[in-house]
Amino acid sequence: MAWTLSGRDIEHCNCDSICPCFTSGLTRAGDYERCQGFIAFHVEKGEADGVDLSGRRAVFVQDSPPMMAEGGWKVGVIVDDEASEEQAERLAAIIAGHVGGPMEAFAALTGEFLGVERAPIEITSEGHTHTVRVGDMIDAEFEDEVHEGVSEPVGLINTLAAFWLSPVTISPPTKSIIKAFGMEIDNSNRHGTNARFDWSG
Repeated sequence: MAWTLSGRDIEHCNCDSICPCFTSGLTRAGDYERCQGFIAFHVEKGEADGVDLSGRRAVFVQDSPPMMAEGGWKVGVIVDDEASEEQAERLAAIIAGHVGGPMEAFAALTGEFLGVERAPIEITSEGHTHTVRVGDMIDAEFEDEVHEGVSEPVGLINTLAAFWLSPVTISPPTKSIIKAFGMEIDNSNRHGTNARFDWSG
């Protein structure tokens, strides 16, 4: 399946601040016994085998050991309920990493794929504030970290280059409640980022 996707994502887990897995390319352990979080994708432009994916939204939900590179992840995908069956099937395959592209690296670490759910998904970015709301499964709000006297938010460069375009903005969640795929956790005030992506497979 040939495909392209571009847009914005919000990445988030229960590490205390900036996730060690994120900054080390998964080679340093996370802060807790399990690394639990999500990556929410707002596709601004995309297609797969002629099926338009523009405007669609999806969330990759993961529960992994602290040393993520060792594998054994539990992964589920949520696709917005406004997507057609064709759109949902193709987008879920891309986000799960089953058809190549950057997410294929995560698929190789997945020990248990928990399936695909459909739900209303709202992802917004206004100024330095971002929200992710997914039915009754996720309710999260993020605020870019902007230091006094500085116009641009704190950002990371040269990290996981295949996944996100630089810079990656540090955006801690002021609120994050996750109840999905057997996970139930309050990740408020933990690790969060947002970035642009431009992928193909």
